[in-house]
Amino acid sequence: DRALSWSWTNKLYMWEVESGKCLRVFNGHENAVWGVRLTSDGCSALSWSEDTTLRLWDLKGGECLRVFKGHKKTVWGALLQSNVDRVLSWSEDKTLRLWNMSNGECLRVFDGHENVVWGVLLTPDDHRALSWSEDTTLRLWDLEGSVCLRIFKGHEKTVWGALLTPSGCHALSWSGDQTLRLWDLESGECLRVFEGHKGSVLGVQLMCDACHALSWS
Repeated sequence: DRALSWSWTNKLYMWEVESGKCLRVFNGHENAVWGVRLTSDGCSALSWSEDTTLRLWDLKGGECLRVFKGHKKTVWGALLQSNVDRVLSWSEDKTLRLWNMSNGECLRVFDGHENVVWGVLLTPDDHRALSWSEDTTLRLWDLEGSVCLRIFKGHEKTVWGALLTPSGCHALSWSGDQTLRLWDLESGECLRVFEGHKGSVLGVQLMCDACHALSWS
């Protein structure tokens, strides 16, 4: 078994889990690496960095296969679209970008947020994306047309995260304003506000019955 880690030293490291031995170091980023995601075949990994780029790596040979350039500030995360060769990234530059993973081409830029984009998730149909931001809003995007379909307004401070209910019809978000909010994705309506925390809500876990949620602050 092997593990892949990333570091403020601008590098990625591959480890042999049983022995703890470092098998490979991946060099190329020019600033801190903030995350890595494996491709579905397990042969490649996609990393993102404070150097404003994403990089695709060959895990066997250690080579950088592709560099994705376009963001103007730190890239905070990325998702791989299932069954299509595309990557969706988000950044401190207030945008999301959709990339062709085969050639590194930027296919679309999603502009609209007025501050850092902290996260994104894909809807079950893989055609839409929900993003959240330091601008206090969430936005629903059409990935094929670069259109913002809906803006979810109500939080009064940074939105730190969101999740979708199993049906994909509702989103639950949490914020620095000490609340959680339940949204109808189609109408954009806030269905419920959950109050009680005395500090910023940092995370939420939906319980198995999908009727209850556990939050922490």
